[in-house]
Amino acid sequence: MRRSVRWGGRLMAMGLVMAVTMSGTCAVRRHVSSEACMELSAGHRSRASSSHVVDIEPSNFERLLSEGQWLLEFYAPWCGFCKQFEPVYEEVAQDLKTKGYRVGRIDGSLHKALTARFAIQGFPTIFYINGHSIRKHSGDRSKEALVKFVESGYQVEPEAFSALIHPLSTWGKLLGMLVSFIVYMHDKYEFVREEFSLSHTMLLALLAVAAMVIGSFIGLVIASLMPAKKKVPQHQD
Repeated sequence: MRRSVRWGGRLMAMGLVMAVTMSGTCAVRRHVSSEACMELSAGHRSRASSSHVVDIEPSNFERLLSEGQWLLEFYAPWCGFCKQFEPVYEEVAQDLKTKGYRVGRIDGSLHKALTARFAIQGFPTIFYINGHSIRKHSGDRSKEALVKFVESGYQVEPEAFSALIHPLSTWGKLLGMLVSFIVYMHDKYEFVREEFSLSHTMLLALLAVAAMVIGSFIGLVIASLMPAKKKVPQHQD
């Protein structure tokens, strides 16, 4: 029981840390505008229309990964290594497609919940996935090395995740939901701050006051709904 609680705490901590470190937009991390960040992602998706690589996102993640064996890359549009690796990955996808394997990629800078579920710490990161078996590629990123990794090389690599923190487990899905919520709240926070030109201190103070007002209101509502205590008559001797 203690071990489960300890691992649960580690899982939650990992999710929170990754959400905080990754919830910053591309503009914050790479000193480019939000519009430029979106253009990078859009440009990458437009090139993908004629690609042998499948673009995976939260809406199709569960369905696609349940179909066959996958080579999966986590990348970021601003990542220089990813840009250099892109033509090689295309060649790998074309080769593996003829052998019955599927090749996909996830924009880790855009789909942060999936990135957190796989505990991604850098780009590009590559996995072999077959059902619930997930092996992380740690070797050379040449075409020959990756094709060999998918066909047989993955067998020498250990499972990338334990059962408890597995990306496809219930805990993994809950972690993804938690990170999605944190990122959503972070984006709303930044929107309000920029829209009304508020400093972090001022906005946090307003949020604290709003929380106290809402909490007091809820407390009054609950108190008004509770039945009043009947006074017990005291008998005089």
